[in-house]
Amino acid sequence: MSDKVFTLIKNDGNGEAVETAISIKSKKGSTEYGACKHNSILVDEDLWRIECAKCGKSLDPIQYLVNLAGMERMAEYRLSKLQERHEKVLGILENKTRTKCEHCGKLTNIKGLRQ
Repeated sequence: MSDKVFTLIKNDGNGEAVETAISIKSKKGSTEYGACKHNSILVDEDLWRIECAKCGKSLDPIQYLVNLAGMERMAEYRLSKLQERHEKVLGILENKTRTKCEHCGKLTNIKGLRQ
């Protein structure tokens, strides 16, 4: 699991840079061995640019936002699918109030369930 670290650099008015770090967890793996995934970025608000904190490569801010939005859409889709599966399983469990007896083969109520 890797971290996405956003470091916001801003002038405090006295000529000194003030940094604020924001971290986001990511499990996305690299397809190329040794390739930098640009998971840590530095944001320069005065110059309106971002660069990778690990390799120093200048990155396109719009493309970076598009990639983040895509990851968010993917996470929302996965969450909705999990919620659908959860509701389906709950529905199945709610209807399971009886089971077949191993000894006589007749349907019998399940002990401990409210009726």
